[in-house]
Amino acid sequence: HHGQLAAGMHTSGFNDKLYLQGCRTPSTWIRLSSQHQANVPWWPKTYFSSATSQLLWDAADPTASTLLISTWYGVRFATNVTCATANTTKWTTYERGHEEVVVLDLLSTKAPGAELFSGVADVQGFRHANLTEFPASRTKPGSQSLSGLYSCPTNQTNL
Repeated sequence: HHGQLAAGMHTSGFNDKLYLQGCRTPSTWIRLSSQHQANVPWWPKTYFSSATSQLLWDAADPTASTLLISTWYGVRFATNVTCATANTTKWTTYERGHEEVVVLDLLSTKAPGAELFSGVADVQGFRHANLTEFPASRTKPGSQSLSGLYSCPTNQTNL
């Protein structure tokens, strides 16, 4: 970071704008790129920089150029963040095994290809076909919380 500050600024809408300070003069700010890639397949692009809680330079990076951002939905990082690369900064999710969700309900069934269903806050829920991988999609994208899961005893594919 070489004496530079990074900050998020909420102006309007859902996402915060990210800036790097001190590129031209100590009092100027340059906007960081919002190019990003999520390794969680169901994360929409709107999750990037939503409700930014912290921007942090990675102290373990010997080049002092890795920046981390934490938001409502998880942690992302960008490497080689400098004044020269601010316009091309690429962010990647830092999720390895948790999906940043609040589970409200679980249902175990004998349905083919999905033994477990989850109901979660804010993002509806998931059909889990494999418990070691992220679900590919939500049960009802665009819906809100799901707190009650039930299946038909004679046909467990019906929820």
